[in-house]
Amino acid sequence: MLILAMLIANVAAVLLLLRHGEWPERVAVGLVVFSWVGARLLAPLEIDNWRLGAAIVDTIILIAFWVMALRAHRWWLLPATGFQNIAFITYLVPWIVQGEAGRYFVWTGVTIRMGVWLVISIILFAGAWEAWAARRFRLEEASNGNQLLNPRGV
Repeated sequence: MLILAMLIANVAAVLLLLRHGEWPERVAVGLVVFSWVGARLLAPLEIDNWRLGAAIVDTIILIAFWVMALRAHRWWLLPATGFQNIAFITYLVPWIVQGEAGRYFVWTGVTIRMGVWLVISIILFAGAWEAWAARRFRLEEASNGNQLLNPRGV
């Protein structure tokens, strides 16, 4: 039931990003769809219970969020990149912890990634709000003849 609620929330966030967003939000929509499809297509790729396919998908998403955070003027991309980095780091833990104990961290990582994806889903709603607010601010600024930035007309 929780997974269905998250899926519905993600679809709502994607629709809001498409409706109100500009290029960063639309790229984020592509990344969300890529995560849905890519995770299913690459799921069979595993190395001794380590999810190589999921690691590839999350790494691509991390790099894309990181590049967008550096180039786009959107604050929501910074926490999205940070939380995606947490998801990426969870793939490294089983390789750092040696021996049998490292195998237990595989499922710990899966659990952490589920929580991280929940937070990123909330951040996507914040991204839709920011895109809406930025557009509204630009429209108000244009209709006021840039008086918001220069109220005295000097």
